[in-house]
Amino acid sequence: MIHPYSTEMYARTLKNIGQALFVPHWRTSVLVRKINATCEDIIGVYPITVIAQDADLKGGLDYLKKAGFVSVILVFDHFNHPSVSKLQEAFEFFRPFKEHYIYRPQASPIKYSKHHRYEIRKALKTLHVEKINLGNEIHHWQELYSNLIKRHHLKSLHVFPPEHYQTLSHLEGIISFGAWMNNKLVSCHIWAEHNGFVHSHLAASNETGYETSAAYALNDLAITYFNEAKIINFGGGAGFTNDLNNGLVKFKRGFSNEQAMSYLGGAILNKDIYQKLLLEYGVNNTVTDFFPAYRLTKNGSIE
Repeated sequence: MIHPYSTEMYARTLKNIGQALFVPHWRTSVLVRKINATCEDIIGVYPITVIAQDADLKGGLDYLKKAGFVSVILVFDHFNHPSVSKLQEAFEFFRPFKEHYIYRPQASPIKYSKHHRYEIRKALKTLHVEKINLGNEIHHWQELYSNLIKRHHLKSLHVFPPEHYQTLSHLEGIISFGAWMNNKLVSCHIWAEHNGFVHSHLAASNETGYETSAAYALNDLAITYFNEAKIINFGGGAGFTNDLNNGLVKFKRGFSNEQAMSYLGGAILNKDIYQKLLLEYGVNNTVTDFFPAYRLTKNGSIE
């Protein structure tokens, strides 16, 4: 069995990002994106790309190059890939991305702050939390996630088609927890698990869920449920930077006993077309570390 994020079935549900393509040398799936009428590039699946530790990195890049793609960009966590030194050797654009907040059950018991203890107690006074069958709650989950989209003005990458959730509901390795109040689902957290490595996938609440601190109780439940895991990865903060004052970062840090860096790995597969695209889109590649640079528009926004 391969990681759920590596399957073509999972990648095919991410049509909001691109079209699924399986790379045999990496034993994982990536996404094909249109650049213009004649050019395409590659991006990893949401939220991370999982590549086997013994994967042929160069072989995969050659495979994509021969297929005619312009570039490739992938997000890696700290654990699910070949060594960092091998990634650095394979990908010409390679740099730390942002910190992920990790709970390692075997390292030390979780010690919550006074704030987190208060929020968990508050939630459990009014809510019932449990592992749920996502398939039975698809419509309720979509309502919760629609609330998240409106609350945070999410676009593009984070607005998934309905089939994404349908596939998650029966994909091996996907586990979901829900918080209930008066028989109504007010919060839900979806996780991906493989070989003892657990990664936070999506979480959402309605207004009642926020008012009752449901997310605190669900993370506490996850720590209890996955107590034999090697790693529980709560992910990083929102956006592209690490801001220790960010509320989401403070929330996730409170459930962690370790931090681990995630990485970006990119490569130019067709240098001639890459340079032509920079000229076409008016991007000066020497003044940005964004990759691929042609997706950074003239006004500084990201396509």
